[in-house]
Amino acid sequence: MRKEPLFPDSGNKKENDPSTVALEQVTVSRTEDCAGDSGCTEHPDRVEMYEETFLRRSEGAGRKVTCISSELHVVLSRILPLLGDGMTVPAFLDNVLSHHMKTYGKEMEELVRRKLGKVRF
Repeated sequence: MRKEPLFPDSGNKKENDPSTVALEQVTVSRTEDCAGDSGCTEHPDRVEMYEETFLRRSEGAGRKVTCISSELHVVLSRILPLLGDGMTVPAFLDNVLSHHMKTYGKEMEELVRRKLGKVRF
C-alpha cells in the first residue's frame, strides 16, 4: 500500500493551522480481485453498486448548507459530472452521508448511549 497526497500543493500549509485539512490518497493493490490481464473484471457489480449507491440524484425535500474544504470541493466538482449525469457535490455528499448513517447507525447510537451515560446532573 502506497500513500500519496491527494492534493499535491497541500504540503505548503502549516500542520498546526486549524484551517488546514490534511488528506491522503491510499493506493491499494487488489491482486486477489484483479488477477490476470483483464483487470478487475471479477467484480464488475461493485462498479454498478457504487454507481447506484452514490451517483444517483435523489430529490430530497429540503436541503441545508454545509461546508467542506475548498480543495475537496474542487476535486469533486471536476469528477462528479463525469461519473453521473447532473451529479453535484451536494447530491454526492448527501448520498455518501446517507450510506454512512445506514452503515454505521447502530455504532453511532451506541456511542451516543455511552456519552449520555457519563452525563451527571
